[in-house]
Amino acid sequence: MRRLWIKFNDMPIFFRLSCVIIISACVLCFFSISNYVTISKEKTVNIEQVIQRSGKETMNQLDSYIRDVSKISQIPLTYRMADQTYLNAMKAYNDSNRLTLDFQKINERMFEEIMAYKSDINSCFVFNGNGYGDYKVKKAIYNVMDPTGVLLINTEVDYIRDIIDDVKVSENHRTILLSDSYTIYDTEEENITKEAKKEIVDLASDTTDGVRKITLEDGSRAMLYVEASELTGWKLISLVPEDEVLGELKDAQKRIVIETVLGIGVMLILLFFIITRISRSIHKLEAVMKLAEQGDFEQHVRVESKDEIGNLTACLILW
Repeated sequence: MRRLWIKFNDMPIFFRLSCVIIISACVLCFFSISNYVTISKEKTVNIEQVIQRSGKETMNQLDSYIRDVSKISQIPLTYRMADQTYLNAMKAYNDSNRLTLDFQKINERMFEEIMAYKSDINSCFVFNGNGYGDYKVKKAIYNVMDPTGVLLINTEVDYIRDIIDDVKVSENHRTILLSDSYTIYDTEEENITKEAKKEIVDLASDTTDGVRKITLEDGSRAMLYVEASELTGWKLISLVPEDEVLGELKDAQKRIVIETVLGIGVMLILLFFIITRISRSIHKLEAVMKLAEQGDFEQHVRVESKDEIGNLTACLILW
């Protein structure tokens, strides 16, 4: 080690200073990259937690809504508590298939209570065992069905959209709600009520805990999270474009590399000019001293600087 240090001290000053500057720049670069890696990991974990919370919150709200709707659907069986009037009227309707005015009035009051209970319910239908029924709608909805004595409650898709929009992680955060392969909701709304593509169904079967990064069939990168409902068995798929949530980190990485390279380049350029100036003065003085050693004292060195090298040169000239 001592020999290396001696050899290092014997090397030209330009080389020694260059080594010091380059090593310092590398240390600075190392700490900058280490800091970036630490911040990158922390931000990635934070984003993954946000995506998880978003998926869980959405599914919890949907489950809560389904529970409420399930309670609403039982209203005809328990309407007015122990009062059998409604059930007796429904039995009479089953026997005659004739909708009486009194039965319509009872239904109207019941429908109004249901719609008041959930403001986003758009329509209610009640059918007897023969498929005949009564209904109330806020705006027209057409359904093809084969009912056998059921209460049908239709909810606007806006309700699901509003829940999902409230917890979006990024602008193009795509959320898909599946029942097996049937699309209940999709941020890309043209897919609603359709069979989901195989890629989406495969994603829904993902059993990985937490968030993971994937590459989609179109080549884009996304962060995937799947939340399953214990109540309905539905699957909520969250696909967040990676560049939208991690783009800042990639930009920061590029900036660190560029700034480090530029910093080292600027330092080397400044070092070159400083050392060149110092070396030029020393080489001139060295040449004059060699001539003086040979007996030629007629040579003179012009002192152009007032730094340490200039002062040394002036002293030698006086001597």
